[in-house]
Amino acid sequence: MAFCNSRLYLETLSPLGLMMYRLDTGQWEHIPAKFPRSLLDGYLVAGTQKRLFLVGRIGLYSTLQSMRIWELDHTKFVWVEVSRMPPRYFRALLRLSAERFECFGQDNLICFTSWNQGKGLLYDVDKKVWSWIAGCALQSYNSQMGFNLAYKVFESL
Repeated sequence: MAFCNSRLYLETLSPLGLMMYRLDTGQWEHIPAKFPRSLLDGYLVAGTQKRLFLVGRIGLYSTLQSMRIWELDHTKFVWVEVSRMPPRYFRALLRLSAERFECFGQDNLICFTSWNQGKGLLYDVDKKVWSWIAGCALQSYNSQMGFNLAYKVFESL
């Protein structure tokens, strides 16, 4: 789920694609954007200036191949690949194919975390730069810190 340009976006299975809720009209709309082939899982991330990203793992026959980032083309309703996580970062972030990862973003920065890492991996979409960011200094060994973004929608009276 992502909140972008006063709209709430949700991934759906039926109908397959995206649903968008317009806060200004209170209406739901289906966006017929097909998900990329071989997408195993994905996260929607809001960027700046109406940019909406899809971040997910690609795999063939349940074998992980890579992590990719796509941007929604709002005119053609297609996902356009904007980046691939370099293999060394991918292997460090997800050592096993069954490992879970989390992803969240702010502006055009996307952060990745996984259960086996005490640090995060940050991707700057504009600069096209990948970098590790330090974990929390207050964490004890083998503990994890989770991130949970919550969006609150207030109804005007």
